[in-house]
Amino acid sequence: MTVSPQSLKHLPFLFLLILTTGLYFAILWTSQSHVDGDEGVVGIMAKHIIDQDANPVFFYGQAYGGGGAIEAYLAVIPFLLFGISSISLKLVALVFAILTLLLTYCFCLKHFDLTTALFSSTILAATTALIEWHFKVRGGYILLPFLSLLILWIFVEIAYEKKCKKVYFFLLGFCSGFAYYNMELIIPLLITIFTASFYWKKIFWKKQALVPMLAGVLVGVFPLLHFNLSHQFANFKSLFQQTEGRLFTRAIENFIPLFTEYLPGFFSSQNSEFVGTVGLTAYLEYLAFAFLIIWVFVFHFSSLIELFKGFLKAKHPESPPPLIVLFLLYLLIHLLINLVTKDTGRSLRYFVSLFPMLAVLAGHTNAILIKKFQGPLKFFAAAPLLLIAGLGWSNHFHSIHASMVSDDVWKDGKRVETVLTSGETVPAIIAYLKKEKIKTFRSTYFLQWRILFESQEELIGSSYGLVPRSVRYPAYDQRVFDAERIAFILHQEDFQLKLFQASSKLKYFGPPHQVGEYLIYIGQQPQSFKIQMDANNRSFDLKFFDLRVKQGQLIDLEKERQNE
Repeated sequence: MTVSPQSLKHLPFLFLLILTTGLYFAILWTSQSHVDGDEGVVGIMAKHIIDQDANPVFFYGQAYGGGGAIEAYLAVIPFLLFGISSISLKLVALVFAILTLLLTYCFCLKHFDLTTALFSSTILAATTALIEWHFKVRGGYILLPFLSLLILWIFVEIAYEKKCKKVYFFLLGFCSGFAYYNMELIIPLLITIFTASFYWKKIFWKKQALVPMLAGVLVGVFPLLHFNLSHQFANFKSLFQQTEGRLFTRAIENFIPLFTEYLPGFFSSQNSEFVGTVGLTAYLEYLAFAFLIIWVFVFHFSSLIELFKGFLKAKHPESPPPLIVLFLLYLLIHLLINLVTKDTGRSLRYFVSLFPMLAVLAGHTNAILIKKFQGPLKFFAAAPLLLIAGLGWSNHFHSIHASMVSDDVWKDGKRVETVLTSGETVPAIIAYLKKEKIKTFRSTYFLQWRILFESQEELIGSSYGLVPRSVRYPAYDQRVFDAERIAFILHQEDFQLKLFQASSKLKYFGPPHQVGEYLIYIGQQPQSFKIQMDANNRSFDLKFFDLRVKQGQLIDLEKERQNE
């Protein structure tokens, strides 16, 4: 059997794909083998779809973020095939990571060239920024890169390839609507597509295009529309509640930190929950990306200006801007929106949607630079690519270690900090509670859902009153409140542990048992421990322990009432 030259040219990418897949699975089976709290919620949702015929529309406890529900429905497949486990759940994210890599290669191969396809794919596969996100199933983030590139590809087929059939317009609308239902972070790309569409007015702004596009959007967002109509527009209300004023002031405040702190932080191998500090390698990888992006931005600045002018032109232009300019426009709009976001800097996960566009921009630019130089200078031109790939692969190999999972810990009763705990801690806690014949417990949010999922609901827990979050699943809280014998589990560094140990509630519990970083108290649940459920109470309150801080001292209100 002979192999055609056309097939041989894909061998480098095939090697990259095999290497990447093998490395990703090695990381999955080691450091990423256990879920965090949000992933536990998605896993429980998938379990409920299987055994309770549940039909979630959003992440449990929220009226927004359909990505959690989408991931739960997708997780049903590996759960039925391989059983319910953390590995099965994370396979959903891993499959989309590989699909996005394939899509990036195919897109660049068709619309750019082989060198750009290989460089962009290498950058996407190797970058440190996505190490954790290749395995995170926590609300639709891993779907964003795949859906973003898919939407852009359909748009390019229509605008550049002149494929103006109704089916293409319907697909563009459907993918856009579905991506919005998945997560609102798709908005920067939708704004980019909308803005660029004015450059091709005679294609997009006609009845033959608008009708199928609108029909596609309605189909894509149907779950969201149905939910709003049946729940008094709760989704729309929640979105309005998340918006604030001070846009201009916030943009000024965020401008310098965005480029000097937040974006570099995204290139840390642990960026999903602000664990650790931003090291030198993160800054080096960020600077390599920044160099390539700035170079292509300067090189195509005039074309970018022409694209903006096209927004106002009434006449269809004869020569469209280079395709890479669309990627630049998206990057600018995305960063502009991040500047005015109140969560900028606190939520590095909002930058996940920048990929794979950022990888294509960097890969295409590095391909151009290498073509421009001859001899030894080619090595210097390849330096950004080599730096990104070298640091990225190194960090990937360093991620093959024992499982560590993020957890939420209250510090000084004022703020939540993220700490890393051993992934094996939760199975050990589950084993201890089963040994003690305990079926209900109280803990903080992340630990609650880790135990719920990994015990497959054999243990029921509640974090109500211990964290400033809305109620995720009231049925759990009710069962815990009604239980007579419970376990109380807190991280040894949690300020609330000190409050509990100083509270009169401690007398109802036996001596603590330590498992890893956690202390477990088992005993009878006092009536004064059963605080009234209030779904609207989202603020952390020390009333859970009947304690107040007065002149630097902890005052037990229950004892004060008894003395009175």
